[in-house]
Amino acid sequence: MEVLKCAVIVLVAAIVAGCVYDYGVGGETKLEKSLVVIEGDIVAGGISEVKISTTANITYHPSTWGDEASTKVEDLYPFDKVCQVWVESSAGEVWPGRDSFYVWKFDEMGSYRQFRRMYVIDTRDLPLDGEYRLCVSYPDRGEYHSYFKRVQRAQDIDSFDFSFKPDTSSIDIVINSSGSEGNTPYYRWKYEEWWENEPPLMPNVKYKGKLDTLSRKEKDSLAKCFDRFASTEIMLENTEKLSGNMVRGKVINTLYREQRKVNALYCITVYQYPLDKEGYDYYEAMRVNADEMGGLFSPYPSEMTGNIVCETYPEELVVGYVNVCTVAKERRFLDGEALKLFNRRKCLDFTTINLDENKVTWLDAYYELDMRPYDCEKKLVPYEPPVEPGEPPKIDYLIERDCGVSYWGTADCHQVLNCYSKPDFWPR
Repeated sequence: MEVLKCAVIVLVAAIVAGCVYDYGVGGETKLEKSLVVIEGDIVAGGISEVKISTTANITYHPSTWGDEASTKVEDLYPFDKVCQVWVESSAGEVWPGRDSFYVWKFDEMGSYRQFRRMYVIDTRDLPLDGEYRLCVSYPDRGEYHSYFKRVQRAQDIDSFDFSFKPDTSSIDIVINSSGSEGNTPYYRWKYEEWWENEPPLMPNVKYKGKLDTLSRKEKDSLAKCFDRFASTEIMLENTEKLSGNMVRGKVINTLYREQRKVNALYCITVYQYPLDKEGYDYYEAMRVNADEMGGLFSPYPSEMTGNIVCETYPEELVVGYVNVCTVAKERRFLDGEALKLFNRRKCLDFTTINLDENKVTWLDAYYELDMRPYDCEKKLVPYEPPVEPGEPPKIDYLIERDCGVSYWGTADCHQVLNCYSKPDFWPR
């Protein structure tokens, strides 16, 4: 979303300047070309990740259909063009990249996942005293590169912890950082969350046209689910005018008791990136225009052109900025189950449905209200087995598959949509 807002702003500027670009929005005007968007950091001592797209490719196709979404690479819908990506030093050394994939988003019902392509470059052996740039060869578009930049050293993360609000309704995730002499005063943060994603109340039945009992295998699969989220907002800090190069009490994220992510074990990993003045000004311009919606009609900030150029067509505008740096990283776990953070009592408010001849209609109606079945009571029905002529009739009772009474509750309490595999670093 940030890139899209940024791209719309660039569109306004491009029209004013006389260069028109196609954003894939609207169908009346035939525009010349889309903008290339390049996002990423060259990480010395780590793995660099770069994402490349064009502003025309707003809609991505689903990769899989069905009840169980796949995260396998081979299930990707082949939509994006494959670029050649590499890191180059001012001395002519080259670190080649390879294409990979990441889950971009789930659809609204969680029945499939949408993938986008990214590029991974192993820059763990990048010397810290060099100058580097990112190079991209885009099919049918041309050659692109960022400007050579020296490696910015990451500031130290002094502490990183959870802080309860006085009323205990929420928890702030707070970081304290400081830079040594010679460190840049400009900071940027990203974070990634993982949490155990089993339902607060394990359902015993499922509904697909009728109610069926969940098998042990299905219950086990729900109990081994994980969900994740990566930050999208731009988080910056500037200590240039402070007496010391220190950041104190920076709130990275806030957790609330009603969130499913504090149902059991929760993990957050924070990445701290240093920026130079040019990089800080670029991200600050992006942040202001993303946060302040009136920015579409304000003067266009030249900083948003970033530090990437097209060698093939030097007049082409390119959206994006490539930073060159080391990264400080910290990870923390929070045991919401042990701290009793999640309020499970809200999940005990069931709606009882007595099934009758219109049971399917009733079930559909409740399903559309974002409710899901938790359990049901089987009913006994009389059954008369066949007998030989002259023998008295026999009446047996059998349990019918359909339920006589079912209990429905909030969907969030009884189902799991996003189900990733357990990450390698998970402690249990």
